[in-house]
Amino acid sequence: MYQKLKNSFENTENKEINHRISTGIHFHQYIQRLKKELQKTLPGKTAQHKMAPSQRTEKTVGNSSKNAGVLILLYPNNSEIFTTLIKRPVYKGVHSGQISLPGGKFEEDKDISIIETAFRETQEEIGVHKNTISFVGKLTSLYIPVSDIHVQPVIGCLSKEPQFTADSREVDKIFKINIRELLRPECIAEDEIIMSDNRKVTAPYYKFNHLQIWGATAMILSEYFEIHHNIIMNPHQ
Repeated sequence: MYQKLKNSFENTENKEINHRISTGIHFHQYIQRLKKELQKTLPGKTAQHKMAPSQRTEKTVGNSSKNAGVLILLYPNNSEIFTTLIKRPVYKGVHSGQISLPGGKFEEDKDISIIETAFRETQEEIGVHKNTISFVGKLTSLYIPVSDIHVQPVIGCLSKEPQFTADSREVDKIFKINIRELLRPECIAEDEIIMSDNRKVTAPYYKFNHLQIWGATAMILSEYFEIHHNIIMNPHQ
């Protein structure tokens, strides 16, 4: 599946001029278009599975499964669209040291909705105050069997690049990601990946410098990128 995704970008005409969305009104226009696209039928699991590990099997969310919200935080930077990923600390757990979106588990005593969860966790993990984030929309939810968590991806935006402050208990490092960089064909690859429990899986991933962005994070980004790509390729719709 990942090869089809890579080929789709290799066969695309060079749209870098159209991809360079300016700050201010142009970024605002992009966000308004994105809001409209997110209200339509989403690409869904078809887009997610393009970046799914080969051993992944669909499982039903159980009654004991925990709910979580993660945030794709978009902001303008030097006429480009950026987002933020984090590296989790190394610990005894299934997501040890992985690259992920900011977010965490729903807490009944703190959150009125899963959107609030994503915003609150983002504030706690990377220091962006939740009241400064504007809600854009939601992507297709995703179940992660290895941790028994049902994840709701949320998209939010800021009018400018924020000041980031990492919570060292939950975040080892913060990465500022230029969306355009991850959409280059050479940034999509597939390899054998060693998990935290030393199991090996074959998985597609996005390459960013020395990072491998794979698993649920790559699957979530794959759906967003499909919507983003449609906006960039059809800017006047």
